[in-house]
Amino acid sequence: MSEVGELNQAYAEMIDALERSREQLVRAGKLAVVGEMAAVMAHEVRTPLGILRSSAQLLERQPNLGERERELTGFIISETDRLNRLVTMLLECASPRAPDFKPHDLHEIIDHVLDLLTSKAEHKQVRLERQLMAINSILVCDREQLIQIVLNLVINALHFVADDGRIVVATHNEADSLVMSVADDGPGIPADLRPRVFDPFFTRREGGIGLGLTIVQQIVQVHHGEIWVTESRWGGACFNIRFELDSKMDRG
Repeated sequence: MSEVGELNQAYAEMIDALERSREQLVRAGKLAVVGEMAAVMAHEVRTPLGILRSSAQLLERQPNLGERERELTGFIISETDRLNRLVTMLLECASPRAPDFKPHDLHEIIDHVLDLLTSKAEHKQVRLERQLMAINSILVCDREQLIQIVLNLVINALHFVADDGRIVVATHNEADSLVMSVADDGPGIPADLRPRVFDPFFTRREGGIGLGLTIVQQIVQVHHGEIWVTESRWGGACFNIRFELDSKMDRG
């Protein structure tokens, strides 16, 4: 390669590195905003939410409460619970809990999550399918955080697939890796939007806040894995995660 060619390649590599650094700074800035929001909401919002919920529960116990009033108190309780979950999600995104690494069977975790979501899927007549082909499915991981990954990805798919749709959770081994995918037959994600789906506050779902996939990516990275999005065989979305089976993680 000529000196000009080498210089040109070095320049291109430098531009790529600068762009990656810029994206990381933008992401860090957004997560800092999430942290500030979470701190404010936890301090200013949770106390009045707790008072509202307790008051609604007291009203709900009144023996002569009318049907309409009972419906309204139920609405208050459900909405305060939803707002509390939002605060929790913001806190988890800003300050993720340190993982407790132990050997766990990823197939058992997947089965557990899909069993939890069976009734939700049946309500939409969505088929939840397992294609667990990995021979070695034992992963050094935090079980609760892996449950959160699978739960978030499958629930995300459930929001987008139509009635009578399908969601397939699959695993296989590649060399020293364990690969899991969550694929659906929904509308899919346009190629130009795929790099943004893990950004804080980016969402394509009405009513979504755009933090679920950000938290998923954070957990995957803490587990020394990688996550990326492709198109499923049916034209929907396919989230792929690769974990290294021989990674030297701190199990303490």
